[in-house]
Amino acid sequence: MPQQQSQQLDKGPNTSLLVDELQKQWHDRLNMHLGNILIRPASNRKVWWSCDQCPDNFPHIWDAIVKSIAYLLDRPEFKHYEGLASLFANRADDRQWKQ
Repeated sequence: MPQQQSQQLDKGPNTSLLVDELQKQWHDRLNMHLGNILIRPASNRKVWWSCDQCPDNFPHIWDAIVKSIAYLLDRPEFKHYEGLASLFANRADDRQWKQ
């Protein structure tokens, strides 16, 4: 693999178009395989997330489609949730043991 291509894969996906809350909960290590692509809020790609409010040694980790999470964050009825993991609590509990 050429060095330039290798360096691009090392960076991982570009999440700069996602809102701050999504960027904070993006799981860098588990999404690294996506390479150097631009992740858009309307993406149908299923990716990995990690709760930014959990302790480092026991995070909630789950997979979900970018567009569905971005949509939920904009909905007024979900504004009272504390973090994305609380929206996906059952999925997070199930997925963390598969890591």
